[in-house]
Amino acid sequence: MRVLLLVVLALSLAVFTVLAFITIQPIAVMPVPESVVRGKRVWQEHGCVGCHTIFGNGAYVAPDLTNVSEARDRAWLRRFLTDGPIMRPSTTKPHPTVSPAQVGDVLNFLEHLSSIDTAAWPPRPIISPDEDVVSEENGPGVEAMPEGGGGG
Repeated sequence: MRVLLLVVLALSLAVFTVLAFITIQPIAVMPVPESVVRGKRVWQEHGCVGCHTIFGNGAYVAPDLTNVSEARDRAWLRRFLTDGPIMRPSTTKPHPTVSPAQVGDVLNFLEHLSSIDTAAWPPRPIISPDEDVVSEENGPGVEAMPEGGGGG
């Protein structure tokens, strides 16, 4: 009986060791292009997370930008980032702009975010009818942009 208990204990320890070894193996990490890394740095340097969210993290003052490159094309986003519109009708403050040299990196960063499978996260926000940022016409999490560009 004692031998049987030792065999079961030894086998349990062996299985545990194998499972622990499999668990700690490094996960294959896909390389991120340098332009995406630079775009993330621009995002951080401009403090975009102070208003926007990505993957549901950040401030909720402005739209979540996790999938913005699926909702807007590159030309629209480029124009928005380099010649930002007035953010709200009640103010004259324009959206902060990105330099033309940095805008490609920011666009690559936003496209990279959209390429990540988030299993439909974040969920579509519930917006009150009097909200002036999102409308059915603009789609979820996308601010309206006046015709002809921004207000700066």
